[in-house]
Amino acid sequence: MVAVVFSLSAYNRYMNDREKVETLNVRLRLMEEQKIVIEQKRRILHRVKKFIDQADSLGLEENRWATYEVNIAQGTAFFEMEQILNQCVNTTSYYYRPVLLHIKTNGESDNNEIEEKPDLKSADLSEDQVGDVLLTLNGAFVVRHK
Repeated sequence: MVAVVFSLSAYNRYMNDREKVETLNVRLRLMEEQKIVIEQKRRILHRVKKFIDQADSLGLEENRWATYEVNIAQGTAFFEMEQILNQCVNTTSYYYRPVLLHIKTNGESDNNEIEEKPDLKSADLSEDQVGDVLLTLNGAFVVRHK
């Protein structure tokens, strides 16, 4: 009888210890998964910090740039339109952020139909005239402060 009691208590201790080992194994797996996730997040944060440091060294901070809105909707001559569009290039100290560009010839409706034919005999074709082109240009120049 004493042997049965000892064997039952030993079996109970064995089962309890086995449950503890299983619980500890599950916790160990969860911790290893958390460690992997934390390591991935650490690598991402390191890359972000490296990118921010590089952006700072290049002067890419919001407070170091000014924005100037551009809103042109007028009739212009061809040479003026070319000058305006040539100014919309990107450089190291500024860039143009376009939103809308619409160009149509004077006499052209919005659905690309000719409204009236210009008088070619009376028009001097060699000269650009204001109103030859209807230019609509919206956007912004973003300029770096010196």
